[in-house]
Amino acid sequence: MLGWRLNGILVAAFLTTSATASVDLPMGYDFSAADGLYQKRADGNAAIDAAVTAYEGALGTELSFVELTYAVEQIARLYTYKSNFLPNSGEIVAAGDSCLAAVEKLNPQNVPATPQYYYWHATCRLFWARARGPIQSLTYAKTVDQIITEGGNLDPTYEGGGFSRLAGILYSHLPRPNPFGAPHGDLDRALAEFRNSLDSASAYEHPLGATYVDPETETGEYFYTTHYFYALALKKSGQVDQAKAFATKTIRDIEGTDGGPAKLPKGREPETKIAITLLQQLLAE
Repeated sequence: MLGWRLNGILVAAFLTTSATASVDLPMGYDFSAADGLYQKRADGNAAIDAAVTAYEGALGTELSFVELTYAVEQIARLYTYKSNFLPNSGEIVAAGDSCLAAVEKLNPQNVPATPQYYYWHATCRLFWARARGPIQSLTYAKTVDQIITEGGNLDPTYEGGGFSRLAGILYSHLPRPNPFGAPHGDLDRALAEFRNSLDSASAYEHPLGATYVDPETETGEYFYTTHYFYALALKKSGQVDQAKAFATKTIRDIEGTDGGPAKLPKGREPETKIAITLLQQLLAE
């Protein structure tokens, strides 16, 4: 249900985003080596695994809550990104299991509640359930919907309006009616959720400083996964011309081909390239 093919490779429905965290406290643990490996994630699965191992190494030490949240967040980003390129459902399920196990360290039953826990729990659960087949995707829809709602109540602006983005993806791909009960597919709601995500104005600062991630590009309009799924939902709703116009404008904005500066967010170059490819595929269909 929630996945597509990119040149024959499964593409997860949500795509990982940049190495950001909504904290402004200094780090005591030195994440520089792990962060350096993270920035090489586009080099392939071996590079991703090396970065995961580095962050997992941090989890075996005494960390502050801020540091724990950051390490878990990065591990979840890496597994989500990796899920886009795994060749079969078994490997995607295994990545989802590992992702969920890492995120469980932020379970609010044991530590203070954070948007990171809810966002990455929902994200990992989505690609895990999708890989297990349509029945799992439908039966877990209610659980995922509840997780998204709880996280959005904490901070609706996290990850550039990320909870609205996830809600839009969920509601634009569920059937109407859902044979397993609520939630049901709802394109009107999905489009509204995507617009909320695109309009998200909050900007996060990386705990290691703005030289790593530009806070100005952490607003909703710079998370191009949302643009793709918004265009896809427009197309599904019968607004084909509007979908193609939006997709075309998005690509031109990213590349700066309309005479303005290229709107490429620092830290999300690999994910943005995937979004461009998906938008181009939508235009070619």
